Amino acid sequence: FGSAAAPLAPTAAAVEDAYDFEAWRRGGELGLWKFLGATANLYGLSLTSADHGAFLIQLTTLIVPLAQGVRGVPIPRRIWAAVA
Repeated sequence: FGSAAAPLAPTAAAVEDAYDFEAWRRGGELGLWKFLGATANLYGLSLTSADHGAFLIQLTTLIVPLAQGVRGVPIPRRIWAAVA
């Protein structure tokens, strides 16, 4: 993630609100959660076969729209068509 952030650092400094500490703190927290989630995902995949790993990864394409629908988020028809 650091290698992706390094080229974008100059553009962050060019933004007018670049020194907004609260925005940086929130972005850092999101980055931390993303890093921890990706690390846990990769560790879990290292403990299973390729078939089971592919099944679990692709299962998110079904779970995420269903979870959003349960929460009341409107799901576009094209998403339902892609899930079906």
